[in-house]
Amino acid sequence: MAIAALCAAALYRHDGAIPDAPRQAQPGPAPTPAAPTAQPPAPLPSPSAQLFTTEDGSLIVDPGLLDTIEFFLVVHPGRGIAGLNDFLAQRLPAAARREALRIAADYQVYMKEYDAVLAAHNLQAHAVPVASVDLARIDAWARQRSRLRQTMFGIDVARRWFDNDDVRLAQAIEELRHGATAAGATEPGPDPRHAPGPALLRDEAAQRALYLQRLLDDATTSFRERLGR
Repeated sequence: MAIAALCAAALYRHDGAIPDAPRQAQPGPAPTPAAPTAQPPAPLPSPSAQLFTTEDGSLIVDPGLLDTIEFFLVVHPGRGIAGLNDFLAQRLPAAARREALRIAADYQVYMKEYDAVLAAHNLQAHAVPVASVDLARIDAWARQRSRLRQTMFGIDVARRWFDNDDVRLAQAIEELRHGATAAGATEPGPDPRHAPGPALLRDEAAQRALYLQRLLDDATTSFRERLGR
């Protein structure tokens, strides 16, 4: 009887015991942030000029080819002939690509000869002010530059590539020789009542002088300076 009572009391205590409070979960280590996804390298710039061939795959030597060559040799010289070759390989047949690379090699020689002739005339960009320019020396340089271009690339290619450049410089020399510093200064308008006022004339003269100065600076800038060497 006593044993049964003890067992019953034990069962009562077990069944009626207050359960332990649930344990709070401990925070785990903070999640490691995902590594940033590697971005693909930005595409290299490409020349905007188009290249053309004849029906039989021969290279057409036009101003677009000159722009492409200068893009790799002058604008982005770090890419050089190797970059030009990669570019041409995707756009020209093999024979046309070889011809373009040969012309590009000639252009590298031309760049060195250009600088040598320019140095021989003792002309430096930004040191030839329009007001005191030595027209005889500039004219001699322009003529020798034109002959150099014809010698390096042939008369036909030189005309296609550089004729506008040569004409602009020749016109500037002629304008400076005659002291015309304002566009149309020697050609009065048809109606004097609509003639520009003094302030406008001064502004036009200043703009024309700035144009001539920039043209002379460009004509007397060596490739070495353009490349920052």
